[in-house]
Amino acid sequence: MLKKYLLVGAAGLMPFAAFAAIVGTNEPARPLTRERLTEGGVRPARLEKYLNHSDEQWHADQAAFMAEMKQHKVEATSSPPPADRHGAFL
Repeated sequence: MLKKYLLVGAAGLMPFAAFAAIVGTNEPARPLTRERLTEGGVRPARLEKYLNHSDEQWHADQAAFMAEMKQHKVEATSSPPPADRHGAFL
């Protein structure tokens, strides 16, 4: 008997579900840059060390990538095809 009332009640609420709307959205994260890290004032030495290492690693990665492109005679890179929101390629 209770199941019957729950089913009828749920069916009565179904039309309201069709009128849902997005009320607000989250802002995307801002990039973590040296300038943004100095907004708060003093930057710790270990953070400075980390940022310098990160820059060095980025340059090393770029150099290795360019050397690999040259080795395989690739002149330009390309982007992957766009994906839908579930990750499947269109």
